[in-house]
Amino acid sequence: MPAPVVPVPVIAIAQPPVPDAAPEQPLARLPSPSRTRLSLLLRSTPGGALVSVDGRPVGNTPLRYEVDDDGREHEFTFTLAGHAPWIVRFSPVQNGVIHATLQETLRDAGM
Repeated sequence: MPAPVVPVPVIAIAQPPVPDAAPEQPLARLPSPSRTRLSLLLRSTPGGALVSVDGRPVGNTPLRYEVDDDGREHEFTFTLAGHAPWIVRFSPVQNGVIHATLQETLRDAGM
């Protein structure tokens, strides 16, 4: 058998009038935080490899490269004549060093 429904009285409480308040002002927008930049030292063995980041050439090793700390994944490609390309893909989260060890191709290794 269901429980009986009991009516509950509602009491209204009058609020005192609000004195003439200043009109609401729109919220101020905070300036967007400036993006943090990460500094990466790009090196290779042997030195002088061309480095491309996300398909765009950025210079020859050794070099310092800055990237936004935005959580995005980036592809770093190191190329040097007579050597196999060295590719790494990751999301930088701190300053650091990327050191590519390039392997000579068989044809250029004297074989």
